[in-house]
Amino acid sequence: MTLQPPTHERQELAYRVFENILEGVIVCDSELRIRMVNPAFSAITGFTSEQAIGQTPRILSSGRHDPDFYRAMWETIGHTGHWEGEIWNRRRSGEVYPEYLSITALKDEHGSVRHYIGVFTDISHRKLSDHQLHRLVHYDSLTDLPNRETFRQQLKTRIVRARTNQRRIAVLFIDIDHFKSVNDSLGHSQGNALLQIVAERLKKALREGDPNRLPDVLARLGGDEFVALVDDLALTEHAALVAKELMQRIEAPISLGGVNLHVSASIGIVVYPDSADNVDDLLLHAELAMHHVKQNGRANQQFFTQAMRDHVKRQMALRSALHGALERQQFYLLFQPQVVASSGRIGCMEALLRWRSPELGEVMPAEFISVLEETGEIEQIGHWVLEEAMRQCLAWQTHSSSPMRVSVNLSARQMRSGLIAEQIADALQRIGLPAGCLELELTESLAMDDVNTTQRALESLHDLGVRIAIDDFGTGYSSLSYLQHFYLDALKIDRSFVHRCTENRHEREIIRATLALAHSMGLEVIAEGVETEAQRDFLVGQGIDLLQGYLFSVPVDADTSTDLIEQYNGTTDSSSPTCD
Repeated sequence: MTLQPPTHERQELAYRVFENILEGVIVCDSELRIRMVNPAFSAITGFTSEQAIGQTPRILSSGRHDPDFYRAMWETIGHTGHWEGEIWNRRRSGEVYPEYLSITALKDEHGSVRHYIGVFTDISHRKLSDHQLHRLVHYDSLTDLPNRETFRQQLKTRIVRARTNQRRIAVLFIDIDHFKSVNDSLGHSQGNALLQIVAERLKKALREGDPNRLPDVLARLGGDEFVALVDDLALTEHAALVAKELMQRIEAPISLGGVNLHVSASIGIVVYPDSADNVDDLLLHAELAMHHVKQNGRANQQFFTQAMRDHVKRQMALRSALHGALERQQFYLLFQPQVVASSGRIGCMEALLRWRSPELGEVMPAEFISVLEETGEIEQIGHWVLEEAMRQCLAWQTHSSSPMRVSVNLSARQMRSGLIAEQIADALQRIGLPAGCLELELTESLAMDDVNTTQRALESLHDLGVRIAIDDFGTGYSSLSYLQHFYLDALKIDRSFVHRCTENRHEREIIRATLALAHSMGLEVIAEGVETEAQRDFLVGQGIDLLQGYLFSVPVDADTSTDLIEQYNGTTDSSSPTCD
């Protein structure tokens, strides 16, 4: 049995609870006239007790609920004597706020309602937290655009709608060109400002929608990547028009941190249901199309094609098969001679890397070299090529009556490692090959990519006595006047010029000018891709130093290369000749 305090003490306790409870309390009579309110009511609503008593709860009405809402609420109270739930009310100031309200009907001994007691809590802060959490989970904090997951959900919904209505939708994957350079040069805060500007421009370029169609959707996936959903396409080509408008908006000049920027974008386009019929494939195919644009010059748009997907599958297969290929001895070298124009003797052999995969068969370097560059394995394999070529070059010396050189291509990663000179010096010493017998080839685009790094590396290699040649000259953006700042011994005229030299006067003039300038700088000139006697005769007549191409020999294995040297140069029984 629980002992109850005396009646007056219970009344005193109830009054203290009523006055001090943090929830608002409102007591109405059976006619819904307010009879009592507590201090918390006034604190929450802004109405004093004097202003509230005698009024009805309608003074708190927000106008956000229709009559059906209140009708259902009072029907529940009439049947059960109780109702609770969330409701929007209005403070005296006019501010609308959410509250959690509980209403209880108090009846007398005859079952008639005498009073209604409402107890409520202001849940504005909770609602705000819920809203903030929702924005945090579903929206990008920098641009306030939907994030990846929200976009996926919206795309899924639109796919269902498009399937029902037999309409097309497009997904546009948008990547800002050279965004990293903005971050690196201006800082991350300016980079963020640029993303916000781009986001606003993209939003303005998309359609808002009308009673007959849903609006387009723009989202930020992360970094400098955005994605747009263009709904209800009449024709596939309309997606290209939208992409063009997006590009034009982005390309308008931007002033940022006192710097005038000219920004461009690469856009990949995929259309449902033409090229994909689900969320994952639509996003993947749009991204593949965007990367295709990046690889082909940027600042453009491209529809997805199945060839892009096939290329990616091929790249994945190459990556998998290349892993451990060196340890499994799947790489080998071929050699192609460079013939001295004045004597007809072989002066140098170019080492060419080849790969024979058990799974993929013979794979051409144009396919696998770029993959090795991306994975970083090119450094290890490049070092293997250097040492194998050096050993073979040492073996050739006893099969030629004149010194033989070997030419080896350097990769970008090898040049940038900062260790190439040290590694080559060590290999030359261990193998016993004179430094002058080794020639290193690097493309002009590689040489110009990081001029300071190139200068330091070439100076160190020059000090060793190693020869340096520029490969594929004329296909990049450098000039002989600029290349004179490097330590160079030779340059190779690209095969594209040689191929057309007998038919195209313009190509002939380029070759003549290159030879004249190169010789004036003391550089040896090699022509690659020589396939006909007419090409050889023209080049020899212009004073070419060395010739390389199928006219003389296809790339051959080590044993056959030795036979070629004996055939062209003759043999000697003397001690190994030295290379200058």
